Amino acid sequence: MVSPPIKKANIQRASAQERPLDSDVPSQADLAVQYQNNTAQLCTDHEKIIEKILEEEESLIASHRSQIDKVVEIVQSEMELLNQVDKPGSDVQKYVQDLDKYLLKKISVITSLRSQLLAFHTHLKTEEIMSNLYEKMRQEEESTQAESVPVQGAQGGGQYDSPFSHAMIMPQQMSTDQIIKGLKQQQCEDYELDSQECLDEHQVFD
Repeated sequence: MVSPPIKKANIQRASAQERPLDSDVPSQADLAVQYQNNTAQLCTDHEKIIEKILEEEESLIASHRSQIDKVVEIVQSEMELLNQVDKPGSDVQKYVQDLDKYLLKKISVITSLRSQLLAFHTHLKTEEIMSNLYEKMRQEEESTQAESVPVQGAQGGGQYDSPFSHAMIMPQQMSTDQIIKGLKQQQCEDYELDSQECLDEHQVFD
């Protein structure tokens, strides 16, 4: 005897009810492939998922309260149904039909809440993995930058940011007087003083 085919809707319903909690959580490797060291995009998406988590948390709690109220109402109807079926001459067929109706209601309410729970949990775990990935990417970037920094004084040495707001001055081109003047100029600018008057007051060499 050939078994009747299982309806597709039943398969989808079972999948939604029995899906593991972490089934939709991406791995760190998946996210690393997705972002390809793009820390800016990772930060943007991380902020968005935090906003979503805050919204979903309130919605989930409200839905949980509503689910409890609905389930309590269904249970009360079931208790009344039991009282009716216990009476002599009760209609067993009606009992079966009503019980099935109440069970389907409970399944629907619980399944809806669990769908929200799964989405919320997925976003929580994803946010955690994104944070860990960002920290890993940042450390790798710092390590790469440290390895690429040239040694000062080396032949053909690279440029560096001046400590006194003069961009990219080669160390070989700076005299001691220029360095001192630059540092004093930066101090004058920090205190919002006129640079030339401040320099004259401190008698810094031209």
